Amino acid sequence: MADNKNKKTFRTISVFLLAILVSTCILMLFSDYVEVREYKNKVYPNTYLGDYKISDVGFVYLEKRIEFYSDSILNNNITLVAGDHEYNYTFRELQLEIDKDAIIDEIISGQSEVSYINKVNKIKGKNKQVYKYKLKYDKNYLTRIVTEIKNAVDVNVVYGNLVMGSDRVLSYVPGVEGFVLDVNKSVNEIAKDLGLVELSF
Repeated sequence: MADNKNKKTFRTISVFLLAILVSTCILMLFSDYVEVREYKNKVYPNTYLGDYKISDVGFVYLEKRIEFYSDSILNNNITLVAGDHEYNYTFRELQLEIDKDAIIDEIISGQSEVSYINKVNKIKGKNKQVYKYKLKYDKNYLTRIVTEIKNAVDVNVVYGNLVMGSDRVLSYVPGVEGFVLDVNKSVNEIAKDLGLVELSF
């Protein structure tokens, strides 16, 4: 009889523990569901645009948040090196623009096109999600800047030769190496290195 009582007590405790375990799992799943739903139209936590935090902002306000950081981003410097010369410009001086639409599309698709489990991990996780800012440029303007640099740094080749002086002595005058900046190649390399997208007019 005591054996039966122990079995009944054990069974009752087991059922009780199982009920607690199932309830806890259901609460955790419901909590995850609520959080994922809360971020349906909102940027996930720990989301950055370069070094700038853009987390917990509704998608409708995301463009304004990007505009807020635009000044800082466009004041970044780039150094163009041609031969022995260096030319420093800000992104703004090169008339680069932030491609807000491309950034917003990437963030929204990055959040919506992942599995439910990945959404939960991104929302609850501590890992940073860093998006690179996208820049657009006017190819004609950038070509004009590079052409100005070309005009300043190009050196024509001068070949070494022998020159006879007034005393009828031959002396050697050394040549000068030439340097020619390829404008089209330079513009394309700048665009490629910065990940620029050409403006459409």
